[in-house]
Amino acid sequence: MRLVTRAIASLLAFACLSQGTVSGAAAASPGSAPAGIDLAKQYPATLDWAEDAPARTWKSEAKDVWSLMRWSTRLVAGEQKLTIELGSSDVVFGHHEGNVVWAAVLPEKPGRLTTDLPGGGDEVASVWLRFYPALVGTFFPADSVKKQGLESALAAFDDVYDAFDREYAKFALHPGYDFAKAGAALRKRAAAAKTCYEVGVLLAELLRPLDDLHIDVSVDGEWIQVATRDRPQNGSWDAVRAQLVDLVDTKQDCFYGRTRDDVGYVNVYQLGDKELPKRFDEALEKLGHTWAMIVDLRFNGGGDELLAREIAGRFVDRERVYSVNRYRSGSRRDQHGPWLERKFSPRGPWRYESPVILLQGQRTMSSAESMALMFAQCPQVTTMGDKTAGSSGNPRFVETKGKIKVRLPRWDDRDPQQNPIEGKGIPPGVQVAAKQEQFTPTSDPVLSKALETLRAIPEDERVAGKRSGGE
Repeated sequence: MRLVTRAIASLLAFACLSQGTVSGAAAASPGSAPAGIDLAKQYPATLDWAEDAPARTWKSEAKDVWSLMRWSTRLVAGEQKLTIELGSSDVVFGHHEGNVVWAAVLPEKPGRLTTDLPGGGDEVASVWLRFYPALVGTFFPADSVKKQGLESALAAFDDVYDAFDREYAKFALHPGYDFAKAGAALRKRAAAAKTCYEVGVLLAELLRPLDDLHIDVSVDGEWIQVATRDRPQNGSWDAVRAQLVDLVDTKQDCFYGRTRDDVGYVNVYQLGDKELPKRFDEALEKLGHTWAMIVDLRFNGGGDELLAREIAGRFVDRERVYSVNRYRSGSRRDQHGPWLERKFSPRGPWRYESPVILLQGQRTMSSAESMALMFAQCPQVTTMGDKTAGSSGNPRFVETKGKIKVRLPRWDDRDPQQNPIEGKGIPPGVQVAAKQEQFTPTSDPVLSKALETLRAIPEDERVAGKRSGGE
């Protein structure tokens, strides 16, 4: 709650106990009929002010949540004036034996505060009120109340359910999960929810069986866990750095160096910085004389696939297909459009032609998995390590009422042979079995296997990677 709303609550409480006046109003939309729910009758007041009155317990249940078309209030206490204007909102009451003792008003969108006090013009994200029980009808007139229930939260549940029902393309990977049945059962619970956070928890419960690492649920910025998997890290930063000389950290998603016997090494640990392809090109120029190279994606959780294409384009010999994907194309969950090929092409003045080993693992995820598939299509590349995370989404965000935000993956992404990626990962060309405890500041079994494999190449067959079209 903002500081300004705390001040509002205090002033409203003060006005109810002093010579000030408070009015509440909520106008219906033009042409709409008044809802006509008189909350004064729903909560008949029996309590009044009394000297040394004891503290009262209160409760708040699902039936104490109501939907409002609009809500506004004006406070005048002496020379102090304050007005709050909110649109469509939910109000939650706390009451003692039917006597409303507090209310929390939660607007669908922030409203506006008008006052000659500090804070005038600020947005109001929520309002908390304390007042005499008999004033419930004053603050919340009958023509403002639409119906009982947390409408915005239930609408959010429906919005998210409908979006997944229309767009999620990977239901076929979970034939045992009855999405419609689960949705119907959870919707009944959502209708009784007291808070939007409860609805967020129910949405996470609905989506968790899809086991999709690209699905996220948040409520007002607070994330709720959906799918999780144990994905051990199969690399050691310290052990890698200990093997390298001429180490350069670009600070733009990659660092590079070489071993003392001239094996090049580039670690692409993220795909987010737009300058990454330029930094990679600089690294390749510095490492063009090396006779073999290691490209490390074991620490890469994804990002922009277009950046990955630019990097992989420095190694491929011709245009190649690295992945296929499809989207939903109908109302049935098994209806999809055609398979769409994703391709990448050679880029740059020259191509690195000497042997390359691409390192991958279970932390290699999303667009980094696509990058691993790109390198796997290059004739001089061997992929090595462990399977990838198995999560590709091309997601969009569904933003709904109640500040509920859900990330919705939209495509079914597969390798060029249409083998599923989701939940399975992409296997390496060479599997390196290693336990977690084997990765230490001085030991990296996957890197050691890569170097051992490359160093088995006879010295008279070792040729600089920069050849075709190069100087």
